[in-house]
Amino acid sequence: MVMTPELKKQPVFKDHRGSFTPIKLSNKWVQSNISINDDIFVFRGLHLQKYPKSQAKQVMVIQGKLIDFCVCVDKLNPNFGKVFEYMMNEGDVLYVPHGYAHGFLTLQSGTIVNYLVDEMYSPEHELCVKWDSVEEVRETITKLTSGFTFKLKMSDKDNEGIHFTNLV
Repeated sequence: MVMTPELKKQPVFKDHRGSFTPIKLSNKWVQSNISINDDIFVFRGLHLQKYPKSQAKQVMVIQGKLIDFCVCVDKLNPNFGKVFEYMMNEGDVLYVPHGYAHGFLTLQSGTIVNYLVDEMYSPEHELCVKWDSVEEVRETITKLTSGFTFKLKMSDKDNEGIHFTNLV
């Protein structure tokens, strides 16, 4: 069965104190990650782990707004090379299946993201695909950031990722 990313809405309950969001878990998820992004145009990605430590992810925007990118890197999948883009707001949940590189760009300062993974982090299996080596991702980010005087904020690791065409 060919899997593709899937976007859903999670309830967010708000009152005068802020917000509360329950997240239903299953036995599937082994680690929860929280990403707090202080500024607009923080880019994290495009990350994946190779077999046998590949990860599926469930990504949820707790606060703020972002654009999420899922790039199929599984050469046996008919979607190989296809980019899925999702504009995500508070309460949106995205399932990212195995075989996809994943990343996001914040569109508001103070964006908070929670993501669950079904495999523990394994540095020796980790890959980072350079965002600008994927044409659709590069075009979207260039379009969204044009006219602004500040640049993307990203880690050195993300800047030094491998080119999409060099995926083994």
